[in-house]
Amino acid sequence: MPNPAPLSPLRRHLCSYDHAARVAGAMADAGLDVAIESTVNPLQPWRIVETPSEAAEPRILACA
Repeated sequence: MPNPAPLSPLRRHLCSYDHAARVAGAMADAGLDVAIESTVNPLQPWRIVETPSEAAEPRILACA
């Protein structure tokens, strides 16, 4: 179903990957091990999550 209302400029900024990367960078600077996940939710297209310290699977650090 298409989104009936376009995003406001502030919401568009808050939903951007650049904003998620800045927040994740600040969290990493504070000592947290975090990653950015992509979601299908248009109001939260990027989610920052703490990664487990002993993850069984390898982490993807960069994507093309």
